[in-house]
Amino acid sequence: MTPSRFVWRIDGITPGSGACGWGALAWLWLAAWVAVVPCRAMPQGGSSSSHSPLEAIQKAVEAHPRDFSLRLALANAELARHHPRRALTEARQALSLATSPAEQASARTAMGLALLKTGDEAGAQRQWKAVLSLNPNSGVAYFGLGEISLAEHRERQAAEDFAQALRVAPTLEAAYVPLARLELRAGKGAEARQLLEKALSLNPSDWQAEFELAKLLARAGQAAKATKMLQQVVAEQPAFAAAQTELGLALLRQGDVAAAQKLASSLTADHPEDAAGHRLMALVFWKQGHLNAALEECAEALAANPRSAAALVLQAVALWKEKHPRQAREIYQRAAKVDPRVGQADELCRLILCGSSDLGLVEEFLRKNRWALEPSNDP
Repeated sequence: MTPSRFVWRIDGITPGSGACGWGALAWLWLAAWVAVVPCRAMPQGGSSSSHSPLEAIQKAVEAHPRDFSLRLALANAELARHHPRRALTEARQALSLATSPAEQASARTAMGLALLKTGDEAGAQRQWKAVLSLNPNSGVAYFGLGEISLAEHRERQAAEDFAQALRVAPTLEAAYVPLARLELRAGKGAEARQLLEKALSLNPSDWQAEFELAKLLARAGQAAKATKMLQQVVAEQPAFAAAQTELGLALLRQGDVAAAQKLASSLTADHPEDAAGHRLMALVFWKQGHLNAALEECAEALAANPRSAAALVLQAVALWKEKHPRQAREIYQRAAKVDPRVGQADELCRLILCGSSDLGLVEEFLRKNRWALEPSNDP
């Protein structure tokens, strides 16, 4: 799934390429994925070349208003153009023209996509359940149900839905990345990596999969490979600040503090309200041994996001090193409420990008403060 060319399989008409946002990307890809087969009602000759693909489909619908395939194609085209309400209208028209269970399933799939984009999750869920009663092998319907489960914080159900989507539709690349994220949260790094590599084998330009795989590789100690991948993502998606942040972390892991500092300076200048840039700058100062500057950047990060476990942990360890044990312990307790994994040495090392010189400090810090994570010791 990439910000690329959506192929509408209607007499070879192909919309032009264009970028789209992170949140909308999967749904735009799905709108293209469910597009219908070539339609007999498209105007013949070269007339379509003078119009945009959407205009060409609209004109065909005007000429053949009761053609199911054209109505469905127009619904999908409106979805790709960020017009979900228009898409819903056309999908409903298509449903009224459907003459077979397969056509009904296709129309309801488009309705589900449009309803979700208008914020009607319950309506979308009804449509996709109806789709599955008509076509139990609809990968798009399972994917949609997974997205709703994810939005409702039912992660186990979401993982089951995404996995089922891939079982019935292995080429539905939109499902690979969210399932990989869920597997990673469940501690299944190997499974997550396999999913991301499969997504990239289906589409080498899938920058979301490349971004997630690069993060996983960086945390597995393959910083050089991760850096190259992240540099490619940043080049393709320069406005995607998360990729810049991860690139900075990968550079720090490689020991390129100067490059990471340059990137952190750019991030904090362009996104002063974003915690990630300040957290990256705090880590730069930590690596340079400038503890007071690191604490100042931690404060900036926490002002932007009080629940940043990474900023809290770094702040706690820096305060400990600066001989402020009580304050360090209180902040560490706050960090544990955000992310209980901070009681583990490997997680603590990951969050502060431990070098060899930090290991003794982390060991001492945990030995003398882990007891504070007991519920009875809440501040």
